[in-house]
Amino acid sequence: MSKIIELSQALNAKLCHDLAGSIGTVDNCLSLIDNDNKEIGKQAKELAIIESANLVKRIKFFRTIYGLSEGEDKLSLVTLSKLLQDFFADTKIKFSIKYDPGVIYMNFLTAKAVVCLAVIAGNAAISGGKVVVFIPEADEVPITIKATGKNIVVKEDSLNILKGDSGIPIAVSNCREHYVNSICTNGNYKLDVTVAKESLEFNMNKK
Repeated sequence: MSKIIELSQALNAKLCHDLAGSIGTVDNCLSLIDNDNKEIGKQAKELAIIESANLVKRIKFFRTIYGLSEGEDKLSLVTLSKLLQDFFADTKIKFSIKYDPGVIYMNFLTAKAVVCLAVIAGNAAISGGKVVVFIPEADEVPITIKATGKNIVVKEDSLNILKGDSGIPIAVSNCREHYVNSICTNGNYKLDVTVAKESLEFNMNKK
């Protein structure tokens, strides 16, 4: 089986896994709305509305990051920023983005990699913390994604894939890393990774 097919299957499985919780919650709430206990029905309706809104946000997020960008080759930094602000809104991660004044858009594929790396960095800060993204104007300056927190945990295989080791088998648990590695290879980027007890930093350097 080709690696492209394996990666597609793994990403599809991951998306289904990530959305399953919200879908299950909405389904359970809908079954309780007509409950004889009016208070339970009211609470179920309110939770269904909240979880449905979260589900729509997640689906839009995944569609932008993993979907085919037909007819589009650039993504505005305003859109990129909102995607990540919404993603981290209900987490323990405080997100911020910085960019040079002359930057308004970035290559769509590069943006997809940046967003994935920001999410990976945020997930590594398991006790909460900060994720900061910096987008430079000049190609000579690296794109930087940095997470800081009291407890940074990241699997060695994930780090090795991001550093360019494409020989590690594709799995649901590491498909994002393979996806980023593929984008960097096609976009002619070298990804430098620096990890410490309280920080994880990715630098995307143009070759």
